[in-house]
Amino acid sequence: MKYLIALLFQLSVLSLLGQKKVNLQVFGSLLYEFNAIPSDSLEPYTGGFEIQEQDFFVTANLHERWDFLGEFIIRPDQSMSGFSAGIMRARMKYKINENHSFLFGRMHSAVNYWNDVYYHGRVLFPTVDRPLNFKYYLPMHFIGARIQGQGIGKYNFGYDLSLGNRSLTSDIDALAYVASFNIQPKNGVRWMLGYSNDQFVDLSAANMFHGPTVTYHNHDYDGEIKLNQLYFSFARFRKNFEFLNETVGVYSVSDSLGASTSFSNYTYAGYRIKDQWIPYAMIDIMSIGEKELYVRRVETLKFALGCRYEYSPLVNLRLQLENYSGLPWRPSSEGQKDKFEVKLQLSYAF
Repeated sequence: MKYLIALLFQLSVLSLLGQKKVNLQVFGSLLYEFNAIPSDSLEPYTGGFEIQEQDFFVTANLHERWDFLGEFIIRPDQSMSGFSAGIMRARMKYKINENHSFLFGRMHSAVNYWNDVYYHGRVLFPTVDRPLNFKYYLPMHFIGARIQGQGIGKYNFGYDLSLGNRSLTSDIDALAYVASFNIQPKNGVRWMLGYSNDQFVDLSAANMFHGPTVTYHNHDYDGEIKLNQLYFSFARFRKNFEFLNETVGVYSVSDSLGASTSFSNYTYAGYRIKDQWIPYAMIDIMSIGEKELYVRRVETLKFALGCRYEYSPLVNLRLQLENYSGLPWRPSSEGQKDKFEVKLQLSYAF
């Protein structure tokens, strides 16, 4: 709770100064989930309710050229208290001119559309969950510096160039480089290409600092890992039809096994009916190379059908039916158990 106390203190001080405009918005969600693994004789059926991340989103205009953005969350964990607090973003932004800005602090990496546009407020998500790659490779956060440009030229060209480290301290891993470029030829349409380069000097030490993805990292390898990731995103959210594709190729090199290639693809399509109802379908593929040592190996095909009902932009309800299975074209996934899930999620903001 110390982060929440610090947040409230910062808001109080800024408000008392009377010279700065401070905005606070709160995002949260509640989830009911039912799981079925028919082939598992020990625990074939499980289910229950869950309070998901509660996100405190703070912005402050400090000067005509300076502004602050902070994102602080409280989420469930396995501790005695049941919850933990964390700082997801705390960054300062300096506006160079109308189209270009310089940022520094803890930020979301702008390597793909989802991570650049959405944050922890699930009311904004098109589906219940993030793409599978968020649990494995995607560099969600980093601490460092970033220069960006937006709305340049006829096609609204944009760029992001970042330098920083993914861990919370400077002595855990080497600097990471992230670059992305995008165009928005029409309102609601965006093409994006992103690249990320990381070097982890000691993977066993770096693992502890990667938030929720730490569960899926390889804790048995303590050597050096070099990661190169290439992202392609296409988003179309115009009128009634919604579409998003996130494709990722990963090339990693370890001292032990050498080079490995991995691949993931997330595709979402939805159609808005009478403004409030959006039935949708989603397919998510995660294929990790046999020589990969950065994360645990998995060959997963996730398919989902769902419907989103938007009471307003600030509250919506989702029902999503999911199936997890092994990739049919990979022999290594033949023994993987099928899993079925039903999720009902209420998301809100105020």
